[in-house]
Amino acid sequence: MRINGLVIDGFKSFADRVKLPIEAGTTGVVGPNGCGKSNLLEAIRWAMGEHRVAEFRGSGMEDVIFAGTQRRSERSICEVGIEHEDPARDGGRLMVRRRIERGEGSSYWFAERKVRLSDVVLHYKDLGSGPTSAALVSQSQITRLVDKATPADRRPLLEAAAGIAGLKPRRDAAAKSLRESLQNLHDNERDLERMRAEVERLTAEAEQARRRMEIDGLVRRAEATLLHVRHRTADDRLSAATAKHDGAEREIADAMAALAAGERARLAAADAVPPVRERRLAAESALTRATVHAEQIANDAERRRREREDLVRRVADVDADVAREAEAEAEAADSLGRLAEERAVIVEAQADESAEIEEASERFEVAGETAEASGEEVERLVALQAQSDARRLDARRRVDEAGVRARAAAQRLLTVRDALTALLARAEELDPAAAEENAASRGAEAEAASEALEAAEAETGRLREAEEEARTAVAETADVLARLRGEAEGVALALAALGSDPDAVASRIDVDSGYEKALAGALGPDLAVGTDPASPAVWTGAAVRGPGHPEGSEPLSARVRGVPQLAERLASVGVVATAGEADAMAAGLVPGQRVVSADGYMRRWDGFRSTLGDDASARRLSLEARRRVLEVDLQAASRASASAAQGLEGVRGRTVHARAALEAARRADAAAKTALEAARRAALDAVRLRGEVDARIAAARDEAVRFEQEDRAGRAEHEEALRILSEFPPAEILRADLEKARAAQQAARRTADEAKRLLDGLMAAQRGRRERGLAIVREVDAFNRRIAAARERRSDLSVRRAAAVEALALVDQGPAPAGAVEEAQEAVEVAREAAAAVQRDLEEVERRNAEAERLVRETAALVDRLKEDRAGRIAEIATARQQLADALERVRERFEGRVDELASIAGIEPGAALPSIGAAESRLSKLVQERDGLGAVNMLAAQQLQEAQAARSTVDKARAEVAQSVQKLELEVAALDKEGRARMEAAFAEIDGRFRDLFVRLFRGGQAFLKLVDNPDPFAVGIEVYAAPPGKKMQMLSLYSGGEKSLIALCLIFASFLVKPGPICVLDEVDAAMDDANVERMCGLIEELAREGRTRFVVVTHKAMTMSRMDRLYGVTMAEQGVSRIAGIDLNRAVEFARSEEPKRA
Repeated sequence: MRINGLVIDGFKSFADRVKLPIEAGTTGVVGPNGCGKSNLLEAIRWAMGEHRVAEFRGSGMEDVIFAGTQRRSERSICEVGIEHEDPARDGGRLMVRRRIERGEGSSYWFAERKVRLSDVVLHYKDLGSGPTSAALVSQSQITRLVDKATPADRRPLLEAAAGIAGLKPRRDAAAKSLRESLQNLHDNERDLERMRAEVERLTAEAEQARRRMEIDGLVRRAEATLLHVRHRTADDRLSAATAKHDGAEREIADAMAALAAGERARLAAADAVPPVRERRLAAESALTRATVHAEQIANDAERRRREREDLVRRVADVDADVAREAEAEAEAADSLGRLAEERAVIVEAQADESAEIEEASERFEVAGETAEASGEEVERLVALQAQSDARRLDARRRVDEAGVRARAAAQRLLTVRDALTALLARAEELDPAAAEENAASRGAEAEAASEALEAAEAETGRLREAEEEARTAVAETADVLARLRGEAEGVALALAALGSDPDAVASRIDVDSGYEKALAGALGPDLAVGTDPASPAVWTGAAVRGPGHPEGSEPLSARVRGVPQLAERLASVGVVATAGEADAMAAGLVPGQRVVSADGYMRRWDGFRSTLGDDASARRLSLEARRRVLEVDLQAASRASASAAQGLEGVRGRTVHARAALEAARRADAAAKTALEAARRAALDAVRLRGEVDARIAAARDEAVRFEQEDRAGRAEHEEALRILSEFPPAEILRADLEKARAAQQAARRTADEAKRLLDGLMAAQRGRRERGLAIVREVDAFNRRIAAARERRSDLSVRRAAAVEALALVDQGPAPAGAVEEAQEAVEVAREAAAAVQRDLEEVERRNAEAERLVRETAALVDRLKEDRAGRIAEIATARQQLADALERVRERFEGRVDELASIAGIEPGAALPSIGAAESRLSKLVQERDGLGAVNMLAAQQLQEAQAARSTVDKARAEVAQSVQKLELEVAALDKEGRARMEAAFAEIDGRFRDLFVRLFRGGQAFLKLVDNPDPFAVGIEVYAAPPGKKMQMLSLYSGGEKSLIALCLIFASFLVKPGPICVLDEVDAAMDDANVERMCGLIEELAREGRTRFVVVTHKAMTMSRMDRLYGVTMAEQGVSRIAGIDLNRAVEFARSEEPKRA
C-alpha cells in the first residue's frame, strides 16, 4: 500500500490547508532555516500515531495546533492526513487522518471510519513503517545512531527488518498475562494459606466456645458459694465487733483519770528549770571571755616571730643582689677594653686599603680593554668566514639548480613534442557534425513523446478530478443515506419504546407537522383504540353527521388523514392558536363540538377541559409522521447513492485505461529522453573534445617554444655559476687566522679574571671592616648602658637593705610578754570548772522534769491508743455492716436477691461445713482466670467454620484453573520468544550482509560489519557497528568525521530498510555534514532504491547537489511571518522543457 501524499491543516506553522504530493521516485523539500520544513516530518509521525509530546518540542499535545501570529488568530483544530493508494477500495484511495481539538484530545480516522490509536499504529507497523520507524530519519537521529547510540538504541532497525512489530506486542501481552496469572496464582495460594489458617483458627475458636459455656456454669456455682460464705462471715463479724466496742469504752475512762494526775506533777517540775538555766548562761559567758583573752596573747607572740624571720631573709637577698650587680659591672668594663683594642686594629688597616683597591682597579680596567679588543677581532674573523662559506655554498647550490633546470627543460621539451604528435592524430579522428545531426533527430522524437505524455497526463488529470468529484458525490450520498438510516432506526426504537399497537389509529394516522399536540389533546386516550371489530373498543365510524367544527376555528380534519372512521369526530373539532382563544370560544360550543389549541389545550361543549394533551400520544404522532417522511427520503437517497456509485465505477474504468496509456506514454517519453540525452551528450562530448584537442595542440606548441628558451637559459646559467665558484679563495687561510685570534682572546680573558678576583677580595675586606667598626660602636654603647643600669640597681638595693635592717631592730626592741600566756590559761581553767558545776545542777533539774513529762506522755499515749482501738472497733462494725450490705447487693445483682437460695444454687447441703472465704475466692478466681484465659470467644465459630471450609474449596478450584492457565501462557511465551529470536537472527544476518555491501559501495572500499549483542530476552538484543573506511584502521565511530558518520548511519538505515522496505522514507537534512563527494554517493544510492518502486523518498535538504538529483522539488516558504506554505516544481519536466527550448533559442 503506497503513500501518495500528505495533507496538513492547522499543524504547527501550517495555518492553512496544504498538500504535499509524494509520488514515485524522490521528492525534495527545500527552504530557509526556520520556515517549517522539519514540521513535515513531525506531521507524518504525528499522523502515524506518535503520542510522545517531547518528539514535537512542546509541553502538551495541543501545542501542535497553530498558535497564531500577530495577524492571524490561533486555530482550535488541527488535522493531518496521509493518503494511501489502495486498489482494493473504491476510488483506489485511502485516507488515514488524525485530528485534535483544544480541550477534546485526539481522534483517529481510517477511511472515514473512526478508529483507535492502536489500530493506526498496528496498520503502519504492518506496512513496515510507523512513528518510530527507522525510515523516518532526522539529522539528530543520524548522530545518535553512530556517535551516541548504545547497541540497544539500534534495536528498532533490527525489529523493523525482522517484522516483529506485531509479534512483540503479542509476546508482551502474553508475558503480561503470565505475570498477572502468576500473581493471581500467588494470590490464590496466599488466600488458601490464609483460609487454611482461618479454618484452623475457627476450629480452635469453636472448641473455645464449647469450653466457655462449660466454665460459665462452674463460675455461677462458685460465685453463689462465695457470696453465701461472705454473707455468713459478715454477719458473725458484726456481732463480735459490737462486743469489743463496749469493753474499749470502759478502759478509756480509767486512763483519763491517771492522765490528769500526771499532768499536775509535770507542771511542778517544769517551774524549777528556768533559774538553773540562767546560772549556766552566766558561767558560759565568763568562760568565753577568758578563752578569747588567752588566744589574743598567744597570736601576738607568733606574729612577732614570723615578722623577724622575714626581715632577716630580705637582708640576705639584698646582699646577694648587690654582689651580682657588681660582678656584671666588672664584666662590662672588661668587654669595653677588648672592643677598644679591636677598633684600633681596624683603624690601622683602613689607612692602607684605599691605595691597594685603586691599584687593583687599574689592573682590571687594562685587562678588560685587552680582552674586549681580542673579542672584536675574533668576531670579525668569524663573520668573514661565515660570509665566505655562505657565498661558496650559494654558488654551489646555483650550479646544481642550473644543471637540474637545464636537464628538466630538455626532458619537458621532448615530452611536449610527443604529446603534440598524438593530439594532431586525435584531432583527425573527431567528427562533431555527425554527432549534432544524430542529436537533432533524437530531439524530434523526444518532443513528439513529450507531447503525447502531456496529452495523456492532461486526460489522466481530468479523469482524476472527475473521479474525485464522483468519489465526493458517493461519500456525500453515503453520508446522507447513513444519516437517514440512523435517524429511521432511532425513530423505530423510540416508537418501540412507546409500545405502539399496529391496529391503533395513532400508528396509522397521518397528521401535518405541528398539529400532533392538538390531535393528542382532542382525542386523548382514544388514539390508542383501533378499528378491528373484534377489539373490545373500536372506531367504527359515525352513523350520523356531527355538528361540524366551531365557527372561527380551523377544522382538525383538514390536518389529519389516514383513518376514515375518525372523519366525523375530527370534523367536530376546531383548532385555534392559543389557549386563550379556546377559552373564549368555549361558551359557544354546541353538543359534540370541541376546540383545541396548537399546544394541546382542549375545551369541550359540556364544560370539560384538559390543560395538556397526552404527551406520549403527541410524541407517537410526531414520530409516526417523521417515519413516513424518512421512508420517502430513504428511497430518494438510495437512488442517488446507487447513481453516484455507478458514475464512480464508470469514471474508474476510464481512469484505469487512461493510467495505462499514461504509463506507456511515460515509458516512451523516458526512453526518448534517455536517447536524446545520450545523443546530446555524444554531440557535446564531440564538440568539447575537439575544442579541448585544438586548445591542447596550441598549448603544446607554445610550451615547446617556451621549453626551448628555458633549455638555452639553463645551460648559460650553469656555466656562469661555475665561473663564480672558481673565483673564491681557499678556506684554510681564514680558518688559521681565526684560531690565532681565539687563542689571544682566551689569554686576555684569563688576565682580566684574575684582576677581577683580586679587586673583589679587597672590596669585600673593606666592607667587612666597615661593618665591624659600626658593630663595635653599637656594642660599646650597649655595655655603657649596662654599667649605668648596674650602678643604679646597686644604689636601689642599698636603700632597701637599710630599710630592712631598721625594721628588724624595731622588732627586736618590742616588749616580751613573759608569763602573760600562763596567767590567761589559769583564768580559763577556773571559769571552766564553775560552768561544769552549774551544768550538773541543770541536768538534775531537767531529768526530774523529763521523767514527769514521760509519765504524762505514756498516759496520753495509752488514752490515744484506747481511743484508736475504739475507732477500730467502730470501723470494724462499719466494715462488717458494709461487707454484709455488699454481700446482699452482690446477691441482688447476680441472683436477684435470693439469699436463702444461695446454698441450693451453690450445691451446699444443709448442715454441711462451709469453705473459707479464701478457698471460695481462690476457686472462683481460678475459674475466672481460666475463662479470661480463653480471651474473646467467637460464639459463632461453628457456623463460620462451615462457611470458611466451603470458601476454601472454591478458591482451591480457582487455583487449579489459574495453574493450568500459567502452564499454557508459559508455553505461549516460550514459543513467541523462539519465533522472535529466529526472526531477529535471520534479519540480522541479512542486515549485516546488506550493510557490508552498502558500505563498500558508498565508501568505494574499506570494510565494515555488524555484531549482534545477545540478551536472554530475544526482544532486547542490540547491534554493535564496526567500520573502517578505505585507508583507515578500525576505531571508535565517534572519532570519524561528520560526513563519514552520516554515511555509516545511512548504510545501517538502508541495510535495515532494504530487508523490509516500507512505503515511505523521509530523510531530514541527513546530508548536512557531508561534502559534495559524499552527497553524490548518497544521492546515487537513493536513486537506485527509488527505481525499485517499492518506496517513495522525501528528502529535506539545503545542499544544491541534492536538490539537483531530486525528481521534483517542493519549497517551504514563509511569505507571511509565522505561516508556512508549499510550492513545487517537477525537475524532470523542467529539464525537458529547457531542452525543448534550446533549439528555439538557437
